[in-house]
Amino acid sequence: MLPRAATTALFVLALALTSIAEDAPRATDPEAVQAIEKLKAGLASADSKVKREAILAAGDCCHAAVVTQLAPLVREGPDDLRAAAAEAIGRMRGLPDAGKALQVAIEPNKAKPAVMGAIVRALGSLNDLTAVPILRDQA
Repeated sequence: MLPRAATTALFVLALALTSIAEDAPRATDPEAVQAIEKLKAGLASADSKVKREAILAAGDCCHAAVVTQLAPLVREGPDDLRAAAAEAIGRMRGLPDAGKALQVAIEPNKAKPAVMGAIVRALGSLNDLTAVPILRDQA
């Protein structure tokens, strides 16, 4: 677990660095369906690198349905794939479901510093100010 000061500092830094960024363009429903199909195909691979690339690629599709598919990946599985899923969700700026998915992933990852770091950076990228008290309580 990251120390409280480190967690807060990471979040504030990520928030400051991304405060001028615009919301991600919203994907259409057909684009989301296509992104989810590609994600599922990548996750079916035995190759961890293919899985990671599929997860990261899904982050290019800013849609609630894609967040729904990525959210469990932040909470379960190998740490590198959890971190990749957090990073992918963190690129969905302006999508309320993205912040909620990352906040739910905090508890199951409290003892995983690399994953927590990815979650904190992703929340900062989203400019999700509702996460500040949650992160402070977890530190």
